[in-house]
Amino acid sequence: MHHSHRFAPLVGVLFVSFAPAQQWTPVAPTASPAARNSHGMSYDVARGVAVTFGGYDGNATIALGDTWAFDGANWTPRTPATAPDARWGHGMAFDSRRARTVLFGGFRPGVGSVADMWEFDGTSWTQVTTANAPAGRAYHAMAFDSVRNRMVVFGGLGNALATLGDTWSFDGVDWTQVTTPITPSPRRGAAIAFDAARGMSVLFGGGDGTTNFNDTWTFDGSAWTQRTTTAAPSARWQAAATFDSVRGQIVLHGGADVAYATNYGDTWEWNDTNWAQTTTGGPSARHGAGLVYDGRRGAAVMFGGRAAGFGGDTWELRSRPSGRALRLGADMRIEFPFHPIMHTGNGAATIEYWVRADSPRGLTDWARYNPGREHKNLSVRSDGAIGHIYAWAQWPDVFTAPGVVAADGQWHHVAVVRHDNGSWFMFANGIQVYSHGATTGVIEGSGPTWIECQSTPTNLPGWDIDCLRVSRIARYTGNFSPAVVPATDAFTVMLVQFDEGFGTTVHDAGPGLQTGTIVPVLPGATPSYTWVDGLGGTQATATFTTYGTSCDTTFGAPQLTTAPNSTPRLGQTLQLRLSNLPTNSSQLPFGFFATHNESAIGLPLPFSMARYGMNADCLQYIDPDSGLMFTLVNNAGSADWDLGIPNDPALLQLAVFFQGLVLDWNLTTSFPAASTNAGVATIGH
Repeated sequence: MHHSHRFAPLVGVLFVSFAPAQQWTPVAPTASPAARNSHGMSYDVARGVAVTFGGYDGNATIALGDTWAFDGANWTPRTPATAPDARWGHGMAFDSRRARTVLFGGFRPGVGSVADMWEFDGTSWTQVTTANAPAGRAYHAMAFDSVRNRMVVFGGLGNALATLGDTWSFDGVDWTQVTTPITPSPRRGAAIAFDAARGMSVLFGGGDGTTNFNDTWTFDGSAWTQRTTTAAPSARWQAAATFDSVRGQIVLHGGADVAYATNYGDTWEWNDTNWAQTTTGGPSARHGAGLVYDGRRGAAVMFGGRAAGFGGDTWELRSRPSGRALRLGADMRIEFPFHPIMHTGNGAATIEYWVRADSPRGLTDWARYNPGREHKNLSVRSDGAIGHIYAWAQWPDVFTAPGVVAADGQWHHVAVVRHDNGSWFMFANGIQVYSHGATTGVIEGSGPTWIECQSTPTNLPGWDIDCLRVSRIARYTGNFSPAVVPATDAFTVMLVQFDEGFGTTVHDAGPGLQTGTIVPVLPGATPSYTWVDGLGGTQATATFTTYGTSCDTTFGAPQLTTAPNSTPRLGQTLQLRLSNLPTNSSQLPFGFFATHNESAIGLPLPFSMARYGMNADCLQYIDPDSGLMFTLVNNAGSADWDLGIPNDPALLQLAVFFQGLVLDWNLTTSFPAASTNAGVATIGH
């Protein structure tokens, strides 16, 4: 036994170039915080929720002091026994190393700008006191540097209307002022976000009370650098920014001019080289909104803000990396809420999708129907037929296409078309394979829409499904060339590309904008699904490679390896092993994983661990400050180390570095321990 941990979402996740522009979509939660602006908002990656606190609702003498959490569907009020005093203009960011939301400063009516600090663990707020702290301030820029595990604060509005330009760093214990040779000019209301792909905080704009700015700065933990751009948002303050970890871009929205005469509703992205405006429409113009990134669902989430009035609306900007599909195991179903647009009566309709067997097998039926039943659900099924489809109609016979097989492990396009006269046609890979005369069935319903994989026959592990489109038109009247990625148009009822799926949720990319949930068909069953390469996608390969050398204990050189056939795959457990350890179980082994192996404590890696009292030939290969340490159990000279990898596509191709260390009481060094070689895992499918 040993202490086994799940990965937290790690820094430096999937780095990609600009993806096609996405549109903002409104979220309609059943409960929501009251309208406000200048509230604090951060994303709690450990608990999978966005957290907001406080804000300003237009009453200059009464601030807000409530805490809410958003899980992607609904806002839930939190009622901790203690909480910070009500305020607005405070900073909030999530410390991913200590799994705490940190709040600092803000403006309290009747008090002014304050300098207190609080931490929220998902249940309770706790006030934190430190030996040193920045002066009281509001409207400051605040972000968590997850590479150096430091909270960063810059500027803000101090008391007596002083505009500040100092930089501070909090390491979880105390604040330290950071002096840099070059620094942004004093300002408040600047937008800031930490770019985890490049390891630096990015600051944009802000103002000094007289002039607003549109300059861009990056901070690497010790120095500020002004960036030269050929395009940038207009000068503004109180814009909102966050880092899209799937697309590798800073997202910035909104803001206002210096006198609040003009509010902005544009969205921009920063790719470490330049700014580009990426969307039009969406949320109304506003300033002082909260904006965070939900990496589990691949969506930027925005709440509140102010323009002519105060906003209490919630919006999402989803990331959609190309080339993903969903693999459903046996007895799994995706359920989408029914939408009124799907009432098509006796009219024309098309149901189409791409499907692939996840292991080669012969298939004899493309689709069939159980006579005498009227289904009020769309059921795209794979229970021995490559495209077993029920489409809310009473068909008098079994609807089949004998002899069509799919034993090649390739993608196949399936389309069922119903015409206005009630006749039905089936197409496989664009070739008509079946037709049926008019029926009296009506395409209608009130229950959920299904996409299901049954367990019949019992040797059917599952199917890969991609690009499901439901339309209110007979799209195909003869043989055709299937579109690899179907488009949406006025006749589209639903389009599910599966690119935007995370966790147990799948999003409708069409005009319905619904969210589906992956659920087991049988009560008590465990969901069996994973995200795989889709149409035209590239399979992300999972690899583990060792490098470097170990140093000797009195029992020989300990070794870091993986268990046989274990690789770092999404949704699975990576099994590491430390071997050739001292056989005394009291001589504990330790395992370290990190996201960086370039430098540690300011020195390039690797370097000798003699500085720690170990033998000179013991080398340090990874930066432990960018990861975690695990205490393992020495089982007669061997220690197993299991690490569960979340089923989160944002982690694909992330490189994680490992090294082990073991105590040896027989060594005569001041620190009786020896280090192993190192390993690097690249997360894949």
